[in-house]
Amino acid sequence: MTNTDIEQQQTADSNLSSILSDEEEETTDARQEILSERFSAFSDEADTATDVQAEIRSEASETAGAQLTAGTEEMAVWEEQGRADEDPSSSDNEKPVAKVVGVRFKPAGKVYDFDPGIFVLRRGDHVIVETEEGLVLGTVAIPPMRLEERKNADAESRVYKKVFRLAGEKDFEQREKNIEMEKAAHDFCVNSIKELQLDMNLFSVESTFDAGKLTFFFTADGRVDFRELVKQLVKEFHTRIEMRQVGIRNQAKMCGGIGRCGREICCSTFLEKFEPVSIRMAKEQNLSLNPTKISGLCGRLMCCLTFENETYMSLRENFPRIGQTVKIPDGTVGKISRHNVVCNRVGIRIDENQEVEIDLNEISIIG
Repeated sequence: MTNTDIEQQQTADSNLSSILSDEEEETTDARQEILSERFSAFSDEADTATDVQAEIRSEASETAGAQLTAGTEEMAVWEEQGRADEDPSSSDNEKPVAKVVGVRFKPAGKVYDFDPGIFVLRRGDHVIVETEEGLVLGTVAIPPMRLEERKNADAESRVYKKVFRLAGEKDFEQREKNIEMEKAAHDFCVNSIKELQLDMNLFSVESTFDAGKLTFFFTADGRVDFRELVKQLVKEFHTRIEMRQVGIRNQAKMCGGIGRCGREICCSTFLEKFEPVSIRMAKEQNLSLNPTKISGLCGRLMCCLTFENETYMSLRENFPRIGQTVKIPDGTVGKISRHNVVCNRVGIRIDENQEVEIDLNEISIIG
């Protein structure tokens, strides 16, 4: 190759390099313009997003303030309604109050409280209730009433068993069957007692409503070994047996009878429990201290001595004591010998042979 050719080749290469460098510069400038345009677009979008976020925050704060104000107003309304509910004179929002019903299982037995539930009950209705012994047939003695009206101090803290259902024809048929079984059990037990020569007096037999247990009531002077008797009863009736020894007053209550007043004895008609009776009560009421006149069918002091004892005690507080010296309207002086509390009069002994009865308000106490 000649020098001329070499020079031409170098010239061509230099032209090509300049062309390539120009193209590269143009490409770089185009890229820079595109990047600047994209950056400006991103800046505009960022500014727009910032403005939108600011508007959203402003709207959110305004909404939260409105909700807070509405909530405050609603709480105020609720407080006013709560104060209206607490007002005793407001009866529109009165809450339902729990009720209890009194049920008696025996004619003069204790009254037990039960939850009536949804049943509408009246005095004298027969109901089936739940007890620890199972279902029992009873009679409504006290109609349903509010729990706070009960006199028991622990009425609100107790848990009451529910009335299971109203008694029906099948329940009464079951009761008749139980009565027949009680009679048969009584006769069998009396014969067994005679055979075993036990010193005990059987007077009543009671069966549970489901006939799952028989209870034999008896009286005795002391302890009785009735283990052999129980074995015979279990073998005969194939049910649970309970032997219960009670006092003579409980026997009179369960058996009943006619008192010396001509009426049915009190304990078997309306007395739920026995109150203590003392001979002092008979003295306070100026009754004869003859045991045959102040004793009942059970041989104990009559329960009716307690009925008027408090009245006699309160009336006697206004009377002068026995032996106190007083003056009667005619000026005669004597001593108190007796009290007539019912008529509000006193007996005054003037001397050994004379005694007068004068109204309590007509005497004057001397000493």
